[in-house]
Amino acid sequence: MRPPWPGGQDRQVEDRRVECPRVECRTGRLAGARAAREEATAPPPKRRGSSKALLAIVLSLMVTALGAGVWIFLSPVGAGGFGLGLGSSDYYEDASGLKKILKKTPGKKAKYLSLTIYPEYAIATVAPKSGTKAPSFMVRGGTSKQWTRMPMRTKPDQIDKAAFRLSDVDFEAIPAIANRAADDLEMPEGAITHMMLQRPLPFGTKLQWRVDLSSDGDSKNAVYTLKGKPVAGGGAKKLDYFKDASDVSGMLKKRFGDVVKLKQLVLYPAMVNVEVQDAKKATNIDDYTFRAGNVSPGRPQRLSSRDKRNLSKVIFSLDKIDFASVPGLAKDAQKRMGLEDSEVTHAIFQHGTPFHKELIIRFYVKNKRESGMVTYRFNGKFIRMHK
Repeated sequence: MRPPWPGGQDRQVEDRRVECPRVECRTGRLAGARAAREEATAPPPKRRGSSKALLAIVLSLMVTALGAGVWIFLSPVGAGGFGLGLGSSDYYEDASGLKKILKKTPGKKAKYLSLTIYPEYAIATVAPKSGTKAPSFMVRGGTSKQWTRMPMRTKPDQIDKAAFRLSDVDFEAIPAIANRAADDLEMPEGAITHMMLQRPLPFGTKLQWRVDLSSDGDSKNAVYTLKGKPVAGGGAKKLDYFKDASDVSGMLKKRFGDVVKLKQLVLYPAMVNVEVQDAKKATNIDDYTFRAGNVSPGRPQRLSSRDKRNLSKVIFSLDKIDFASVPGLAKDAQKRMGLEDSEVTHAIFQHGTPFHKELIIRFYVKNKRESGMVTYRFNGKFIRMHK
């Protein structure tokens, strides 16, 4: 017996259905349905000229965009440009437009704490009206917008001393400073990373520009006045008091007067720290630091009752120091120590009590592995060496 045909129908029955005279009708209906489906799913016929029209539209848009780009490139949009073209996009070449932008936002009456300038943008930080976070504004593309709020490094009671107005800034001096910094720092291939204007509190209240340069992994900085004059000890003018200390006495007398009484003087290559007796009250001692042409506010020193009683024994006059002898003594100290590639880190001038009744100088010498101290009298006579 034959197996059943799928669907449970006998093969002979299916054969008879194939021989049905209405097969042509069924075939015709199937062919018609298939043709209808193909017509419905067929893509629309291409219209002549449509691709050319689309191409024309694209080309028109490209020409328009190109024209706008050329206009942006060649024109200083607003006062600062977009940072893309030949206008005032480089503030190291022309910073005149920067002042106009800042006058609008954050405003000419704002209290500025710092102004940092990059080639194509600038960041101005101003004192907050309240709170401890200072708003910073970014100047870019001819506009100034608040960028962020940062915790203030300046103490609230120092804001008035640190703040400055736009009218205090000489924007015309910026290109001159930028042009000379590489030569002053002996970095002919150096590129300026940024310039920052602020008051170097607590060491001084004069506004100063600090210019940072980098070249092949090396970095240096120089300090300038508002008018672009290099500041002594600020990098641009090399300063080493162990090579020439002739200016120290005049610098101290300019600050304290012709009669200067000291408890101690510490000399560094580019810095001087002194403990000065108050001319009006002998038992008061204040500490001052002179660095990069600035002097810090006096810091009162605590003295015990015993210190006050013995104060007269340790006080000495600034005129007792022979600053002309300092370079020679510094070289002698290095020679006596005999350390390879050594340097004098600092020298302390003070009274030698209780071990020495006379005034003494201690020169501290070190290299990467060793250090020591050489002691002299004020007249330059060698006392001893500790290594």
